[in-house]
Amino acid sequence: MRVRTAFLLLPLGGLGIFAALNWTVFTAPSSLSLVLARVEAPLGVIMLTVTAAVTLLYAMLAAWRETSGLLESRRHARELETFSLRNNKDGSNPRVSRVDVDAARSENWWGKAITVSPEEIFKN
Repeated sequence: MRVRTAFLLLPLGGLGIFAALNWTVFTAPSSLSLVLARVEAPLGVIMLTVTAAVTLLYAMLAAWRETSGLLESRRHARELETFSLRNNKDGSNPRVSRVDVDAARSENWWGKAITVSPEEIFKN
């Protein structure tokens, strides 16, 4: 379990236990002001609902970030596989096209800079 997940689940579990032990107080109606009107509603249930909504929003954001990272990694792996299939497995006689050089430059690949003489570049 990640530390981030533990920091999220521990307070939520504590809040759930606290709400269960004090459910009658949480569901007691109280007078709430909505600026233009006054309503009678259980403040504890409203606050629990808001907490659940914020937690769900956080979980959805975390899932979206993880998914987008995984999809980008998958795309990058496919590009590397395609590039590797064009070249020899032992690394001799590598073939780098102008498209490969332009792609590397546009994606700001990290590592040593690619220096290729004009004779080593083949036309597609």
